[in-house]
Amino acid sequence: RDPVRWNPNVNKLAHIIETMPYSDLVKLQKDVRAGNVDKLLNQRLDEIRPTKAAFCPVCNGNIATDEHLTLTFGPAHLRQKASFDGTDCLVHFVEKQLISKE
Repeated sequence: RDPVRWNPNVNKLAHIIETMPYSDLVKLQKDVRAGNVDKLLNQRLDEIRPTKAAFCPVCNGNIATDEHLTLTFGPAHLRQKASFDGTDCLVHFVEKQLISKE
């Protein structure tokens, strides 16, 4: 076996596939052919992709890339993300959105 391909620390997907039973591999193959795996990966990447915001939309404070809060909101076909520098700004934003809906 190729040590890079089969080392679970190097290639996790190869390790997962190697340990799957036959019936699951057949199902996975059908999902790959149908394009479902690509859709699933794209959806997950969209969910966890960091926002590019540098400033909080409430207080205009700088947003630290690893210490911010992100809110995903809006109707399913128009999802948006907003990042906030603290819980106070997040709460203010949500309250403002709720008040404007009334």
